Amino acid sequence: MYKSYVKGYLNSTMSIDGFLTFLGFLAAGYALLDSVSKLRISLHAKRQVFSFLGMVVSVSILILPKAPQSRLPDFYPQVLVNFISLMEASSIGVGGFAYILILLWCAIAYVLYRFSKPTAGSLEKLNILAGRLLHQRRYLELTELLKPYMPLIGKAAHRKTIGQKLHDWLAFGGPFKQSIAGMLQDSIEGRRRFHIAGFDVRGLLCKSGRFVISPLAHLTPSYSRATQNAVELEAALLEHPGLLKFLVFSRADFIVEIMKFPVRSTEDFLAEIMRRMMHAPDSHFFRELKLLSTEWGGGGFPNEAQADLLRAIILDSKFAADHLVWKPVGDETIRTIKTDQDYRRMLLEKPYDDNADLLGDITYSTAKFFDIMVRSAMLQGQESHMWLMYMSVLVRELTLVHSNEDIVDPEDEFPTLAMRLIWEIMGFLEDWILTHEKLPEENYHLLQDNFKEQGGASIISWSIEDYGSALREIAANEFLPDRFRIDRWESFVRFTNRLANTGLPHTIKMNLISRVVEPEGYSPHGDLSETLSTLHAQIDHVVRFDSTELNEALGF
Repeated sequence: MYKSYVKGYLNSTMSIDGFLTFLGFLAAGYALLDSVSKLRISLHAKRQVFSFLGMVVSVSILILPKAPQSRLPDFYPQVLVNFISLMEASSIGVGGFAYILILLWCAIAYVLYRFSKPTAGSLEKLNILAGRLLHQRRYLELTELLKPYMPLIGKAAHRKTIGQKLHDWLAFGGPFKQSIAGMLQDSIEGRRRFHIAGFDVRGLLCKSGRFVISPLAHLTPSYSRATQNAVELEAALLEHPGLLKFLVFSRADFIVEIMKFPVRSTEDFLAEIMRRMMHAPDSHFFRELKLLSTEWGGGGFPNEAQADLLRAIILDSKFAADHLVWKPVGDETIRTIKTDQDYRRMLLEKPYDDNADLLGDITYSTAKFFDIMVRSAMLQGQESHMWLMYMSVLVRELTLVHSNEDIVDPEDEFPTLAMRLIWEIMGFLEDWILTHEKLPEENYHLLQDNFKEQGGASIISWSIEDYGSALREIAANEFLPDRFRIDRWESFVRFTNRLANTGLPHTIKMNLISRVVEPEGYSPHGDLSETLSTLHAQIDHVVRFDSTELNEALGF
């Protein structure tokens, strides 16, 4: 019954009145839309216009003649006459085919609306639309709308699209382009070779070339309006306070898209968004660290797909290095330890009973973030130390918290939260040094030229440097309980004892001992030989006996 109903409906001839009524309803529906929806539709108006006109013309050709088989206009080509006659003889008729054309246009219009590729010409309307969405605080809709446009916005704002680069290349003289960098690179001796009778021949030739080529730029579009709109869009995304607040908790993937803008544009944005996230317990920063913690993931990362921000940093260490992601994280944690009095009081209290609570602590989460980032960079062979030296700075600030403070239970393993955090940080540094056991010999961080002290960007080498600095901070701080300082020193001795006495492990051992006992260059605590010897004398005698190289360095 349903099939016969559809067949009968399609067999009914569509009249011109019915078609005009359809167009009227279409216009009325558009008129009822709000301004934002109209702007969204107009983003791809040119494509929509062509498909709409094609539908109107096609349907008009079919339904305007009263009886197509006998009253077709004389100007209809024979191919079209044959096609209309064929449709009329079919089971659905010309009227049914007209209905199919309208449905086909609706499908094409939807596909164009949803999947059209962004173009520079649509940036003007997109800028207006984004401004209204921001004004109305419709941030989720804004991020969904702009995400496909983000690469285009970044390129257009910095004139990196093909059309912009071609226009600028021509405008500046093509191969004869004059630049400050090029001028500075030319040596005076090199320029004199092109002087004849006191004339700068090369300069005159380049100037003539620019004179000929520069006017050609007028033959290509400048895309200046697209650039301006892209710059305004980029500024709105980087600076709008309401959007920043929204992104702290939602759409981490959109933060990654913004970070793909040129680095010089996103530095302030990254610093601000990270600062906000580090003080919001439910932010992406804390939530994703919990997702990637083995304590929360049952030994794996089953929820890895939800960690959009950390995945971008972990899976692409070059992306993390280019954006200096460590700087806002490390700086904000250090600032918090130094200036937040409530947090300083918390650091002097007992550690958390549940280890999982550590992931809500800003200092531990920062150290964990560095751990994930640094180990990822090592495994990928990224030619950067990822500025892991923040770790010793964190240790220094945590030790200074205890200055002139009475420790309630100085004989406990970790009398304060700050001491527990110091232990965690030292553990991360040891893990980084021991990663040499898992890396292939050709890995950048194990190559001899990169492993030399103060040379290259070997993470292993800089981990040794930072570990030594952190340990000296602990040893030099007399406000820390003796047991804690002795325990940390004994952990260091056990750590060096486990390193083999041949090959790279022996090199690491000797570098560690040298960095702790007699560091080269300036050291903020000067000569600590006497302090270190005192600590060394109080550790387990068996452990001390096995540390031959360290005993020699300390004169035991």
